[in-house]
Formats: sequence, C-alpha cells, structure tokens
Amino acid sequence: MNGSNRGARNGFTLIELLIVLLILEAITIPLIGVYVLPLKAQANLSALSKVNRDSGLLQCHLSDDIRCADSISIAKADGDRDDLSARDELRIGRGEETVVYRSSPEEGVEREVRGKVPLNHTFDSIEAHFSLEEEGRYRSVRVDMVLDYRMLRAPFKRQRTAILCSRLE
Repeated sequence: MNGSNRGARNGFTLIELLIVLLILEAITIPLIGVYVLPLKAQANLSALSKVNRDSGLLQCHLSDDIRCADSISIAKADGDRDDLSARDELRIGRGEETVVYRSSPEEGVEREVRGKVPLNHTFDSIEAHFSLEEEGRYRSVRVDMVLDYRMLRAPFKRQRTAILCSRLE
C-alpha cells in the first residue's frame, strides 16, 4: 500500500507556476499602466501650474513695486553689459526699502527686499530681461519673461511680456 501512495503528486509543477505567472502578468501590466498614466498627467499639470503661478506672482510683485517706486535703475549684477553670463538686475527704491530683482537663465529670478524686514524669494524656471524707458512724466519698465517648462516630458519655453509704469515726480 505504501508503494501506491508514492506515485501520487502533491503541489504544482514548475511549468504550471510559470503559466500562472504569465497570465497574472498579462492582466496586471495594463492595469498598472492605467493607474500610472493619471499620475504622470497630474505631475505635468502640477509643473505647468507652478511655473504659471510663479510668473503671475512675479508680475504682481513687479507691478506693486514699480507703482510705488521712488527710483528705478537697471544694471548687470556682475560683469559688463556685453557679458552674456551676467545677470540682469532691476533696482527699485521704495521709501526706506530697496527691492532688487536679479535674473539669470540658470537660477531663475530672485526678488530681494532690503530694508526693515528683509525678504528673499526665488522664482524657478523663469528668466527675465528688464529694460527701462522714460516718456514724458512716466517711467516704464518692460519685462520680457521666458517661462521654462523643462520639468515636462516634452520641455518647451514660452515668452510673456509685461510693461509696467511708474509716475515720475
């Protein structure tokens, strides 16, 4: 009797286990793709909205600072005017405070408030070029912004221009 029980098999063969794993893989891979696709789309939308939000916030700060300005000047932060690696710098005097905007392609735009309450803020993925014009009783600052959507799967750049005015007194 013991001899007849020896021929009976308990368990699965290696081939059976491999077939089951292949079937499970064929079912789960498309399901994982369906789950991951919305996560990638959300990450892309989040990157887009951050750059757009930062550019709007930068434009809002510039508008407020220039509207309340006592003095406005533009220079290169380091180097000469012809040095392409030098950062653009916009200086705005507002009473006892000085607000300095610096821009470079690698570091984004930095806003530094020097005064009673010092404050620094950096706007990543944005490059700005400043130009100053005086016409009649108004001084206008032209800000050409380049929004860099490099975090996306297919990176691209978008340009935005703002012209902000301050009254000369």
